[in-house]
Amino acid sequence: MVTEEKNNNSLVSSPSPMRRKLSRKTNLKIFAVIGTVAIAAGLGGVIYSIVTPSSYHSKNPWANATLLDNKITGMINYQLSKPLVDLNGDSVPKNLATYVSFNVGEKDSIDIYANLDNIKVIQEIFAKNDWVKNNLSIVETMLKGTGATLSGTQIIYQGNRLNLVLRPKILTYPYNDGDDKYGLVTVIPVDKDRGLFTYKIRFALQLIGTDNVGYYVDLNKTFDYTYDTTQTAIPTWLNLSQMLNLMSNRKIITLVQKYGIVLDTSNETILNALLTEYYPIAKADNSIIINEEIVNKNGAPFATITDNPSASNLALNIKYNSKKFNALKQFGASLFDYHSNNYGAVANIFTKIGIKMPTFTNVKNSYDLYDRNTDRTFLDGAMRNERVNSYRGYIEEMGLGSDNVSDNVNYENNDFSRYVWGSEHQIFSNEVLIQFLNINNNGLADKVNRDPTKMYYDQQSYTDRSINYQQFNVVNNVKDVIDNIQYDDSEQTIDNLLTNKIAVIKTSLKNYLLENLNNKYINIDNIVKEITVGVRTNTTTIAGTTFNKQPPVNGMLRGNNNKVYQDKMLTFPNIVINVKFSYDGTINNIYDLSYEYEIPNKVVKDPRGVDKNMLDVLQPNFVLPKTYTTLDSMKELYNDYQQAIIQGANEWERNHPMGSGQPGNNYPVETSRGDAFNIAVNEVSVGRYNNNNLRVGVYNAKITATKNSLNYQGHFHTTGITVTAAPISAISLPQLVVDSSWTQQRAYREIKTQILRRAQSRGLNLNEYDFGINGVSENSLVKLETGDKTITITALGNDNVLTGTATFNLIVNPVWISKYQDAINLGKQKVGSSVRNVISTLMNQVKEAVNRDGYNINDISNYVTIIIIDSNGVWLNDNDIFRTAGTYWYNIEITTINGARYFEGRIHRDFVVES
Repeated sequence: MVTEEKNNNSLVSSPSPMRRKLSRKTNLKIFAVIGTVAIAAGLGGVIYSIVTPSSYHSKNPWANATLLDNKITGMINYQLSKPLVDLNGDSVPKNLATYVSFNVGEKDSIDIYANLDNIKVIQEIFAKNDWVKNNLSIVETMLKGTGATLSGTQIIYQGNRLNLVLRPKILTYPYNDGDDKYGLVTVIPVDKDRGLFTYKIRFALQLIGTDNVGYYVDLNKTFDYTYDTTQTAIPTWLNLSQMLNLMSNRKIITLVQKYGIVLDTSNETILNALLTEYYPIAKADNSIIINEEIVNKNGAPFATITDNPSASNLALNIKYNSKKFNALKQFGASLFDYHSNNYGAVANIFTKIGIKMPTFTNVKNSYDLYDRNTDRTFLDGAMRNERVNSYRGYIEEMGLGSDNVSDNVNYENNDFSRYVWGSEHQIFSNEVLIQFLNINNNGLADKVNRDPTKMYYDQQSYTDRSINYQQFNVVNNVKDVIDNIQYDDSEQTIDNLLTNKIAVIKTSLKNYLLENLNNKYINIDNIVKEITVGVRTNTTTIAGTTFNKQPPVNGMLRGNNNKVYQDKMLTFPNIVINVKFSYDGTINNIYDLSYEYEIPNKVVKDPRGVDKNMLDVLQPNFVLPKTYTTLDSMKELYNDYQQAIIQGANEWERNHPMGSGQPGNNYPVETSRGDAFNIAVNEVSVGRYNNNNLRVGVYNAKITATKNSLNYQGHFHTTGITVTAAPISAISLPQLVVDSSWTQQRAYREIKTQILRRAQSRGLNLNEYDFGINGVSENSLVKLETGDKTITITALGNDNVLTGTATFNLIVNPVWISKYQDAINLGKQKVGSSVRNVISTLMNQVKEAVNRDGYNINDISNYVTIIIIDSNGVWLNDNDIFRTAGTYWYNIEITTINGARYFEGRIHRDFVVES
């Protein structure tokens, strides 16, 4: 036995033998019988199982089908489609179960069909044996060629007793997003005007034999059967509410349940459900809202708001955003063109069953305008396109009190002469006739009348409009005055010129307001009753202009280095404009609004300028702070000139804050800096070149005021200064400290080196032949003796570089004798050895050490004495011998006369005497 399993849309063979069970997929087109297996079942015998494709579609599933006998068809249909309304007109909901329901394709590519859930009533009828029992001879004919024989109401097939069943086959699989198609539905709208229908469903029935547990065998015969709602005991036509209850579409089921559509629901109730569900009127962007009342001039609403207003209401309040609408054609019936979700699907369903969704027409081609100014309520047909967006919002500064103020328009005479703000809400109305099936169907004598929907329109309030005249450009109105102000104009003259502009400012402001309000109907004199222009509490003149001189401007910046310019800063008074606005065009209902405008300051350039001060005013008090020698550099001299001129200039500037000019021809000077002056110092070329230092001679400078100088012009020459040779004491050493290890030659050369180095550090071009050194000899290699020596340095007068003499102390310190102790190595001595020999050894080692250092001493005993000390502290004589073993000490000490000339200190060390 082979069984069918679903795996990735294909059927595969199972390794376990099983009989084939009935399922929703097992009545697909048979294309192979792949084996037979005997099973141990109650019936005994063989049942065939098949493998089927995973999808199926036939353009004509009835091509090989036999028309089901009329007797059986009639018997089946007679049992179905029982009346849904009894003779009293009451609905009978239980009879819905006797109908084969159906699904209407919401897409154009999907027709009306019955799915597996819809056909249960058909499956149940053909699963019973009544149709067999009452039609035995017909059934025998149906079995011919199948290999099965009739036995009572059952069949015998290959020795197995089976039940005989007609089962609807899948016509298309998969279908409509996975919903299988079992029956092809044809809806007949027998009365489109009233919404009355019949329908048929054509099936391809598969003849099969089944056992009592659901396994089956296909007898390979198909019969063409049509379910017909008119072939019933009491033929009736179905109304729309009944058809909706028979549809299995989820969207239709939701509509039926949400609005309580039952079997006897009227077309008008269905219409209201459709209007409520699919015609929201209100827009998602809030450009239309329908949940606010529109009221007349007395505050009474034209249409009372219900809890949940919708398109089904017979009177609607339409509040629209006037910035998004500009023509009457956008209202009335056009508002029903806006649909909510699922509208398209439901409209497609209605089209497929042969009827239309509701239609909407304006009762007349004009709109009536509400008149606030007369006793008439609405003016017939008076609303016009240009009024649709005439509402411009209320005036922010004037508050809500400016909203819905009458615009004083005579609509009958088209007179806008008294028009005010454009803040009046234009209330208008029209009627929309809604037709659906027999409702308002003029083609029916018995049509159902539904009142046209009365629609009232009003603009939504918004506040983004502002008089906003603080943005008014006052400056433009006085620009010609400001542009033509002259340097010598008086403040009073300027005030008079500004005051003469008041009338121009008023006119310009009115034009600005008209442009800013952007409403061609406004007459500015209707809304502006008075304008005053002035300053502070003065409302008739503009006064308070001030002229103040600005800091001086160097003429260098204006092409004349010898001039200074003093521009004037012109400061204007703030101009205060007050406007009396009328709410309603009269002087009795006024709103005052004031703004203070700032006129930017203006700088008026000085056309003439005044002369800068002559620089020679600084010459009488110009002096350098010191005398100069060849040790001073050119840079020092230049810096001293610069410092002196700046100090002199600053002192003069403190004493002459307005310069040297007469009143009216002067200006405030500034504190001069270095860049105000150019200094040129003369060069002296006589005498030895002295690096960057001065030579002996006379120097002076030419000081010139630069163009950067605000205070001065011109130049002057300074008095000459005499530069002399530098005293040698300026580069002499304060002292030189050495020790007795130095020779005179070394000291001489050190003194010479240091003097040359000190001269070089001062920039002096000095050589060793320009001075002499007395007190030590460059050629002597004799060691210096301790003590202070006077060294004299004498300038030799070469090329006037140095002059004079200078002395300083050469301080010679003794050398510590201990520096030689590491050169002494006595070694171990023996008991019985001579003390004299030890002393002699030590004397020789000391002599060798100091002479290696250049002292050239012959008799060392004149410079040091040596003392031998035993372990008891006893001094030993030269004639003694070492009598006992042990540790001894020796002291090497400096003699007072000769030794102290070079050394100081002592050497104290131990040595060992062995036995």
